Amino acid sequence: MIKHKNLGIGYQGYQNRMEAEFMANPNPSLSTSYNTGLQTYEYNPPIVYEGDVVNPFSVTNPYLFWLDESHKQLGKIRQEAKEAFAVDNEIDSVPESAYDDALSLLEVFFHFSVPMPELSWAEDGSLTLGWYPEEGTITIGVYGDDLVIFTAFFEEKRQFEGICALSDTPMLFSFLEVLTNILM
Repeated sequence: MIKHKNLGIGYQGYQNRMEAEFMANPNPSLSTSYNTGLQTYEYNPPIVYEGDVVNPFSVTNPYLFWLDESHKQLGKIRQEAKEAFAVDNEIDSVPESAYDDALSLLEVFFHFSVPMPELSWAEDGSLTLGWYPEEGTITIGVYGDDLVIFTAFFEEKRQFEGICALSDTPMLFSFLEVLTNILM
């Protein structure tokens, strides 16, 4: 039997006595050493969009949902492009680097709250990320060479186009600000 140093009783007896004292007092006050460190945290679960339905009870991380959806859509596009290239060799194949660049761009879109674009491939070996609001068309071409080619066509007076490197974050972010203002 192990003896508790200060009480001269066995450890089991000491534990039984402590449990009995605790159970005898249903509302014990905590010492100040415990009270000062207590904190609360309000947990607001994120809202996850499943198709067009909002599931407010889901605790899925929205970023992981967005990333998973991006991977799925890029996988479908990859398969379509491979099948088309197998049938018609005059079509340029889409390089893997284009899928990587598109995925990194989609991740940036999530952080800027840009809606998910429609994804497609083109015969010139590029990927197209597009939004088609009622009043115009916005597209981003991704070729896998670290360049983003963006165009927006609305009325004749409201057009812009440009090219920027994915690594040129100031220019890319200014384009994303314009994109967010148009789409929101």
